[in-house]
Amino acid sequence: MTNDDLEKAMKDFTKRCSKISRLYSIGKSVNGFPLWVIEISDRPGEVEAEPAFKYIGNVHGDEPVGRELLMRLANWICDNYGKDPLAKLIVENVHLHILPSLNPDGFSVRKRNNANNVDLNRDFPDQFFPINEDLSLRQPETTAIMTWLREIRFTASATLHGGALVANFPWDGTDDKSCYRSGNTIMGVLMIRRSGSWHVYIANLTVTCLSAKSLRKASRMEHPGTLFTVVCKTGITYMEDALN
Repeated sequence: MTNDDLEKAMKDFTKRCSKISRLYSIGKSVNGFPLWVIEISDRPGEVEAEPAFKYIGNVHGDEPVGRELLMRLANWICDNYGKDPLAKLIVENVHLHILPSLNPDGFSVRKRNNANNVDLNRDFPDQFFPINEDLSLRQPETTAIMTWLREIRFTASATLHGGALVANFPWDGTDDKSCYRSGNTIMGVLMIRRSGSWHVYIANLTVTCLSAKSLRKASRMEHPGTLFTVVCKTGITYMEDALN
């Protein structure tokens, strides 16, 4: 589905499901493509005492699965509202905002970054740097999201990525630049595979960083049959596959 196809699909959706949806744009990409959002609610466009939730897909241009899944979610809600209790619950109790593609320019050329060759997932402020009020220093896609957040008080949010098994959590980074130096500690997430299913243990798992090689070896020795996730500076997650 090209960017033009996606735009048409979103416009067609809001025509077909006009009673429970509306289409709006939060801005434009570097190359001028609108960043379209579908809002789903029994009162779209109104401010209510209900939680607002946003889904964002395609932050990285070469990770298209989010665009497809989010459109499928929207269509499922539309098709099943009125006959499925879960779809009805969502429509009547939540304002759901769906942005299938934050990076249409990157998608069009099958590249991770936007048209200015910037990784949008690294362009947002984090806990280690003050929010810069000069939004012109950031990418237009980033600015659009930041402005959107100021206009709507979202209760919860999620972004859909593809290509790796990764878990990121708020404030999961560290300003310690010596992540892999001896004697330092980092935070992690332990995912244990048993009987064909995944059991996720999220905790303040402290690990002494010796080296990537030592960490892989220790992971296999101490937690056989696991995936060990190491979270380092700026929230980047490195995964050491210990499955054998």
